[in-house]
This record gives sequence, C-alpha cells and structure tokens, in this order.
Amino acid sequence: MLYPDMLTVHYSPISTRVYSLSDLVAISEYLTNLIFVYLIHKDMRAINQKSILILIVTYLSSVTGIILYLVLLFANEYKPTKIKYGSNS
Repeated sequence: MLYPDMLTVHYSPISTRVYSLSDLVAISEYLTNLIFVYLIHKDMRAINQKSILILIVTYLSSVTGIILYLVLLFANEYKPTKIKYGSNS
C-alpha cells in the first residue's frame, strides 16, 4: 500500500522540497515573535515610549527583546533622585 507523502513538493522532475517538523517549528517561532512585537508595541504606545530597536530585537529573539523592554520600563519607572549632602540652611 502506498501512502501519499504530504510534506514533499515536486517543483520539476529534478527538484523537490521536503518540509519537515523543523520548518513548522521555525514558522511558529517567527509567528510567536510577531505576536510579542505587537504586544510590546501596543504597550510602548500606551506609555508613550518609542524604540524601534527593541521591536527589531524582539522579532529576531523574543527573550532578548522582552528583557530589553523590561530594562527600559524599569529604567523609566525608577529614575534615581538627587541626594543633597550637607546643610544648606
């Protein structure tokens, strides 16, 4: 009995392309990264922050982009205050 090979595409008699699980994993990773880029962009718009670099890094590597976004978020939230030493009275 012959089973059809659904993951093989024949372009011509001499060229074929075989899709594998790794292709599906790569596609799902990029789709996940696009979802993270959208969510971060939406949140950055809400706090009026513009950084295209974080969005590009998030698309290429979601974990690195999210870490950079959290660093940016905490840096803006917790700005250092100036401490006055001595008495000025």
